Amino acid sequence: MLLMGASCSPKSARPSKFDLRFSVDAVLSGASIQVDVMGANTITDLPRLESYSVSEYWKPGNALRRDSAKAVLKFGPGLEAVQTLSSADPMWNTWLRTGAGVLVIFVDLPGTQSDRPGLADPRRLIVSIDQNEWGRVRTLEFVIQESGVRLITARPIK
Repeated sequence: MLLMGASCSPKSARPSKFDLRFSVDAVLSGASIQVDVMGANTITDLPRLESYSVSEYWKPGNALRRDSAKAVLKFGPGLEAVQTLSSADPMWNTWLRTGAGVLVIFVDLPGTQSDRPGLADPRRLIVSIDQNEWGRVRTLEFVIQESGVRLITARPIK
């Protein structure tokens, strides 16, 4: 009976490395776009990052952007429209060492944008890196559109 209860309990989180593939929608072809990807500890980092003004984040000299351990991908004229941050990138070790359980993605889209809280701001996306949630998925795919950044990899059905 005790073993049966243990097998029904939720699995503890297992943060894992993924390849992150970003593509830019054809409508934004040629636009200069920057994507910052940060690993966030859900206890200390996430509350601040999910409520932080995305417009403030992208202002020149912003301390949070400057000081964050992040991977930067740049899209625009002469640059690839599809880019991958490899699971072998050393930044993953930095994120996991600090207890990251999610990725927080900030996208600097062209045009004027209004700040919104949390995931209501289409320039911010928060994605779990818990392997228990993704099963055998090794690559998380994202598309950058005029309407914001979207995760297009479906979670497996359990």
